[in-house]
Amino acid sequence: GELLSESDNIPPEVSRQWQNRRLSKPNRVQIHTIHFQGKSYRWIYYPFKGPGDGIYFVRLAESSDAVHTFLNELIVLSVATIIIVLLVTSFLGWLLTQRVLKPVNAVVDIAQKISYKDLDLRIDSTGADEEIQHLIKAFNAMIDRLEKSFEHINDFSSHVAHELKT
Repeated sequence: GELLSESDNIPPEVSRQWQNRRLSKPNRVQIHTIHFQGKSYRWIYYPFKGPGDGIYFVRLAESSDAVHTFLNELIVLSVATIIIVLLVTSFLGWLLTQRVLKPVNAVVDIAQKISYKDLDLRIDSTGADEEIQHLIKAFNAMIDRLEKSFEHINDFSSHVAHELKT
């Protein structure tokens, strides 16, 4: 229990605080934090058997300011990295969706141009992916059926008009 030597970098007031502490289990390793004048000191108490049956202990202390500074820098770096990764992945996701949706947008543009007057327009499927080609073929087949239906309606209307005249 007698202090044989002490480091010069520990303020004497902090050392006194440590000496005044009662150790709950003096034969076990213990770790404590002492706050003094706005600084934190992390202490470790390490008992060991020495020559004879004497029990000695080593007390080590270090200011935890460096650790806190490192952790704060690590948090800032982590947040900055997360923000950069989110921005890059968002941009890459936007580019990918634009590339994937380009054929669909082309189909939509042509579909909006088709009217009852322009039923002869068809969507070109060259260069499109297989899934989009199926969609284009189905859409073109639907336009073919609509065109035939309009032709039948026009023919019927012409025949009715002719019959009514006669």
